[in-house]
Amino acid sequence: MKKVVLVVLGLLLVAGTVLGQTGVKKKRALPHEYGNVVINNYSEKAGLAPVEFNHWMHRSMYTCRLCHVDLAFAMKAGATNIKAADNKKGFYCGACHNGKTINNSKQVFQSCLLQYTQEAGKKCERCTPSAGM
Repeated sequence: MKKVVLVVLGLLLVAGTVLGQTGVKKKRALPHEYGNVVINNYSEKAGLAPVEFNHWMHRSMYTCRLCHVDLAFAMKAGATNIKAADNKKGFYCGACHNGKTINNSKQVFQSCLLQYTQEAGKKCERCTPSAGM
């Protein structure tokens, strides 16, 4: 009788181990599914449209680590609390979008210009569509 109980327990243990590893895994997003990210922690409060960040365009050129570790962008939406003042100081977007960085032989535009003019507003429209109004 003990042998039967041990065999049944052994079979249950093996079956549990096998079935436990066939659970549903979280689907990992494919590169074309990254899409755009809307950054709106402070934009609307400042009278501007939210910033539209093209995640896939950046992801096609850089690893996740660059932005989410080295530049300290949070992985959770809305958790970074980016401000234009931070960009002007060279943090977050301003680390690369400083008007000096070269990418594929092309100078990267400056984010959050220090002086806002009507002409500068056209450049701001790249991220904040209503800025040039």
